[in-house]
Amino acid sequence: MGDLAHVVVRRRQDSCVATISGEIDMSNADEIRTVLEDRLVEDATTYVIDLTGTQYLDSAGLRMLFTIAERLRVRGRTLHLVVPEGASVRRLLTIVEMPSRVSMHARVDEALAGSG
Repeated sequence: MGDLAHVVVRRRQDSCVATISGEIDMSNADEIRTVLEDRLVEDATTYVIDLTGTQYLDSAGLRMLFTIAERLRVRGRTLHLVVPEGASVRRLLTIVEMPSRVSMHARVDEALAGSG
């Protein structure tokens, strides 16, 4: 991933929370997807990707999010995205109709509360 992005994955109750900070673009989207898929906890029922610290997201990053959402859906799991209101990343996700596929929240605690 180089210096563009940093990924931290942690367990919170029966949920898996991945926090991505930095930039997600064609140079690192596949690597981030691999890291997320490798670190996802199998027995977690809900997955949260926190994009609060993500400053930039291009089409490769969008494809990565759609791919992860679909893979989780097929496995009967739920994906929630955390993106602050007014963030440019949130506007982009809304334009590509991501909220029709996954729940979007302003904070991680809201995403976890919405998962129950």
